[in-house]
Amino acid sequence: MNSTDKSLKKKENQEKKSSSKLLHPSRLTWLIAAFLLILALIVIIPIARFSSMESKDHLKIGLLAVHTKDYAKAERHLIQAAQSNEAQAAFVLGSLYLDGKTQDKQQNPEKALKYFEQAANLGSMDGQYMAALLYDRKKDTPENKEKALDWGLLAAAQGDTAALYAVAVWLERGYSGQPEPLIALSMYEQAAARGHKNAMTSLIAIYSEGNDDIPKNLKRAAYWRDQLQKTNAGIQTLK
Repeated sequence: MNSTDKSLKKKENQEKKSSSKLLHPSRLTWLIAAFLLILALIVIIPIARFSSMESKDHLKIGLLAVHTKDYAKAERHLIQAAQSNEAQAAFVLGSLYLDGKTQDKQQNPEKALKYFEQAANLGSMDGQYMAALLYDRKKDTPENKEKALDWGLLAAAQGDTAALYAVAVWLERGYSGQPEPLIALSMYEQAAARGHKNAMTSLIAIYSEGNDDIPKNLKRAAYWRDQLQKTNAGIQTLK
């Protein structure tokens, strides 16, 4: 074999080695991973962004349609937005179904509960409160005191004063399995401190009468009676 043939043979062997290295399983895995990453950057992520933008557009169109009272249009677009987990869309849909402001103009509490719960699961305070109320209302939707209390507590924890009062009532009635008058009293106090009139009325009654768990406290009763009068006077002044 002459020197030229040897050089060609050596070059051929080097090319085979390079080719075998390129197709080595670990290198091949790396190349596939790199390809998939590039594919995600070029195709998948823009599609996801477009989908998110599209759901926002459906939400805006749906809310505008609610404002103009085009409820059939609102329902169509809000459903699209809710399918993309837009909490506001789910909550508004729940409200429309509860009030019968949809294409068929019929109230549908079961559908309302479905969308309120979707909004609640997405962290909507309003959705949590409405889901709690529907589970407690005992009409057209399944009664579930445990779920009512759970959703009410979550809404109250987010700062919903009405939910705080509702939870106080439910704890006093024993929705947790047994009456919790002391916890209920604390929640009535918190709701009343935020200006909730019914909570003030409840505190006046509790402190005026007393019971086995809560001693009569005429001073506290007088305090909340005074606060209630001031609140009512303030409301009258605003009117």
